[in-house]
Amino acid sequence: MQQTMKAFEEIPVGSKIIRDYPGLKAVLFDLDGTIVNSERIHLQALITALKLDLKVDEAFFDKYSGINDEKIIQALKPKANIDEVLEKKQLLVKERSDLLDKIIHPQIITFLQELKAQGLRLAIVTSSDPSFTELIISRFSLNVFETITTVADVKRPKPHPEPYLITMKKLGVLPHECLVFEDSIPGITSARNSGVHVGKVLWF
Repeated sequence: MQQTMKAFEEIPVGSKIIRDYPGLKAVLFDLDGTIVNSERIHLQALITALKLDLKVDEAFFDKYSGINDEKIIQALKPKANIDEVLEKKQLLVKERSDLLDKIIHPQIITFLQELKAQGLRLAIVTSSDPSFTELIISRFSLNVFETITTVADVKRPKPHPEPYLITMKKLGVLPHECLVFEDSIPGITSARNSGVHVGKVLWF
């Protein structure tokens, strides 16, 4: 089956994924903008940590969505201490944990359980840091994932294909046996260049 890319405006039924992708063995999920609608929380916390007077408007969101924090810091404030900014940003995100229950898609947990019940192997591949990823996993009891790859696990983050290539190696699966759900241009580029099938997320 040749590599495909399809847009998903709504979360599908798990059994439909099996029918539409013969030979599928694994489904890999981005986190921010795919499982949880958290991109704006991340960007606003980063701007606050950088002490910049900027708004996360549509133009800003479109430019930086899906890009890892270090690259954004380097673009917005090149002389900033990256480690200090990231530490402050993580604290700011955790302080807004009251928002978390509002950002998860109401159907995503059922979808994950359906895929697992179909015998598919599941993984998260995210540009988020381990701290936030673990927070989301714990908060929503997302214990269906066999492996998780965060920005801390790679040398070349999205849009480079390395995050997906590493994850497929962990699972022992081939690109044509994988479907990836991604929402951002860097994430979709990463997935497509790794050779997998891609589901473009439009459900948020």
